[in-house]
Amino acid sequence: MSDKAEKPVERADASGGVGAVKKALMVLGCFSGAEPLLSITELARRVGLHKSSVSRIVATLEEAQFVERDPASGLVRLGGGLVALAAPIMENFGLSELVRNGLQELAATTQETCSFNIWDGEAAVSIEHVRGPHAVSHYAPLGLTKPAWCTATGKVLLAFLPDKVMVRIMATPLIKYTDVTLTDVAAIQAELETVRAQNFAVNRGEFYPDVGAVASVVRGKGGRIIGAVGITVPMYRFTEEKILSLREPVTAMAELLSKQLSAM
Repeated sequence: MSDKAEKPVERADASGGVGAVKKALMVLGCFSGAEPLLSITELARRVGLHKSSVSRIVATLEEAQFVERDPASGLVRLGGGLVALAAPIMENFGLSELVRNGLQELAATTQETCSFNIWDGEAAVSIEHVRGPHAVSHYAPLGLTKPAWCTATGKVLLAFLPDKVMVRIMATPLIKYTDVTLTDVAAIQAELETVRAQNFAVNRGEFYPDVGAVASVVRGKGGRIIGAVGITVPMYRFTEEKILSLREPVTAMAELLSKQLSAM
């Protein structure tokens, strides 16, 4: 009797909620910073499922924006929907309050919109922001994806990631978003070397023509890259003097957050 009673429960779990969730988690677990783009075939091989099953799982995850298709290659990558899941984790560990307080202080000092950004495997993503009193528009909405080669936060994060990540990013089609967007690999690599040397990156209207930005990297324990602090400014006010005036505040806040996060 007990054997017969147990079998239907196992079948229900395998075909229903528990089994489906486990399979979806297995698929999500295949991605990493070193391998952010994977094919359905490769995902199926890694999780030990048929391609048709993995394709259905990916379609469901895609609806929830937990994964998405890379427009250039058609491969699967993690999606921006996972950023929303990270917010409660930041709250639980006190990171959200710490970061928010830092951004509020920075916004009060600079009078500009400030944001905290993380690396999603391919680009920087804004997960927290504080709008400055002089901002004329909302330039750093939550979840905004910022390409690595033409945004301040993207550059400063890419500069400190492993070389193989840079090689992979540079091998993808580099879109020229504005007239001043750099797409020459050698020129971008030279700029990233400068960014590494000064822990400070600048975007002079390279992603949106009317938006400039500066950014500095934030580290945790053992020097691990946690994210980047960015400040966005309308281009009509983004003079060289303005850039110089923002360099010390943004790098100082990044260093302060790095010390606080390292101590947690």
